[in-house]
This record gives sequence, C-alpha cells and structure tokens, in this order.
Amino acid sequence: MIPLITSFRANDKDNDKIVIFQGPYGGTQGAFLDQINLDQVGSARAYAQALLFGPGGKLFVPISGNGPDTGSVRRYDVSTKAFDVFVPAGGPLQVPYYLTFGLTNPTTLAYPSSPPLPH
Repeated sequence: MIPLITSFRANDKDNDKIVIFQGPYGGTQGAFLDQINLDQVGSARAYAQALLFGPGGKLFVPISGNGPDTGSVRRYDVSTKAFDVFVPAGGPLQVPYYLTFGLTNPTTLAYPSSPPLPH
C-alpha cells in the first residue's frame, strides 16, 4: 500500500498536490517519494479532499477549488501520473466528496483486483 495524502498549497507560490510517501514495506517508511500536481503555481486552484482507489487500481480524485474543472472526478494512473476525466465538470457534482464503489471493502477502502464471480 502506498500512502497518498492531499496537500493544499501553502501560498501563491505553491500548488495543490497529492503527496506520495513510502509505505510500510521496503525503503524508509514514511519517506517522501513523489507528488502528483493537481494545478500549476499561479493558476486557478484544483484541490482534492477525498481520494479512493477503484477499478483497475486507478486513483479516483474528486476536484474542488475555483478552477474550470471544479466538480469533476479525475482517474489517475499513479505510476505515470496521467489522468483522464471520469466525471466532467459542469455536471451534477458541485463539490464532490466521499467516493465509493460497490465492491469497496468498508474496513480497508480497498477495491478488489478482480470482481467476485457471480454465483
């Protein structure tokens, strides 16, 4: 498991981001590894307050802020930092929080790597 934490910008010379830390296995636990920038310094804000891993091991990130993508949900590949828009801005979501998927384990918030077979 890779710990991911949202980080709001500190000032107008910073940006909103998801910070990636070393998990409990291998390396130095809690060490900073990388970050995924949600916006650019000086641009309209795009920040996240709720993250969830979902189908395909993708990271689903609801976007808040004052930018043109507020109300959207991005779907990230954490290894490449590339994303596509899962739910576009301007739709029914104004301030999206607390995503869930039907097969998410409520204890761990993990999503199974493959759905269970129907009986």
